[in-house]
Amino acid sequence: MEILFRLRTSKRDKSMGAIYCRVTVNGVRAPEKSLAIRIQKKDWDSKRQRVTPNNESSQISNARLTQVKQDFDAAYLELRRDEESITARKLVSLVFGAKSLQNLSELFERYIQEKKTIQVVSENSEKADRKYKNNIMRFFKEIGQSDPLVEDISDEVFLRFLRWLKNQYSTNYAVKNAQLLKTLVKYADAKGVIEKNPLEKIPLKKDTTYDTTHLTQEQVAKLIQFDFSNLPLRENTKELLETERDAFVFCCYTGQHHTDYTNKEFTIEERNGRLWLTGYRVKSVGGKKDKRYSMPLHPIAVAILQKYGGLEGLPTRNNAKRNLVIKTIGAYVGLNVYLSTKIARKTFANYCLNVLRMRYETVATLLGHTSTEFVKHYAEITDESVDAEMQF
Repeated sequence: MEILFRLRTSKRDKSMGAIYCRVTVNGVRAPEKSLAIRIQKKDWDSKRQRVTPNNESSQISNARLTQVKQDFDAAYLELRRDEESITARKLVSLVFGAKSLQNLSELFERYIQEKKTIQVVSENSEKADRKYKNNIMRFFKEIGQSDPLVEDISDEVFLRFLRWLKNQYSTNYAVKNAQLLKTLVKYADAKGVIEKNPLEKIPLKKDTTYDTTHLTQEQVAKLIQFDFSNLPLRENTKELLETERDAFVFCCYTGQHHTDYTNKEFTIEERNGRLWLTGYRVKSVGGKKDKRYSMPLHPIAVAILQKYGGLEGLPTRNNAKRNLVIKTIGAYVGLNVYLSTKIARKTFANYCLNVLRMRYETVATLLGHTSTEFVKHYAEITDESVDAEMQF
């Protein structure tokens, strides 16, 4: 048995290529199979059969190549143990899957498990994929196919699915769901489950406009001053509304992501007569710490911190429950804004950019980002800010 990895360059871009696997037994080859690894031509070392240079992306690709070799060795030993004739096609069928694995739900589980072997997949990432998969299956159930064969997914069916998504979800959320289906069909093609990928040339475009909805400082003040004790509610409900309001306002003046706030991924210390908050934005994938952020606490945030006796006393709640409560708070206060934990982060970004007139680089740092590119997801320069700065 001989296993060779080959780089096939793209017809449109000769500098890029995809890695294919060629298996030969007794001089007879099986059809080459794509490993769905796309790299630059200069990064392929054909003699060593490895991807260079030594970075995270290359390590993931090389781990995949190693896994494929191990799978072929295991398949070869399995055939020998069962005293079956060994052919290249049999080995490819065992490693990349037989034609019988064509149901979409089965293919999804196989895709997820293989994905976990070649890269770190966080719990949140897998949950998102499974949620998208459930939406895909719901669509097929509505059109009379509870669990379709992958080979039955045509470009017409895919475009119908995309229209179905856009009729009930935002463009970007629809694209995320559709992208998973495209990925699964591409995976099926790479595994030889289907002969050709019918979705390969269908583009998916995200909405490039960003929702920067935030609270003005007047609205934040109205929220802070609202007295929940006057509401005709039980005392424990009033207390809940007040603590959730305080947590939301604290984030309006610190810009923290809900996860970092809830997990207390920050410290409070005194410097030069002021309290400073220091933390690291924690990535959802792998839980790795991202860029450090540090800032002096706004007096309103300090007051909330003191109200609850310090860092450990700050009220916490899971994101879904918190969003439900603060939406209720927004209705009681009459803010006319659909509140969520993200609105607090956007309110902070807008406050820094348009009220305090901070530079984009500074705002990006306070949000825990390594680039100013993502600031536009949270805030944009207002006409009032331009008017205040552009004085002749």
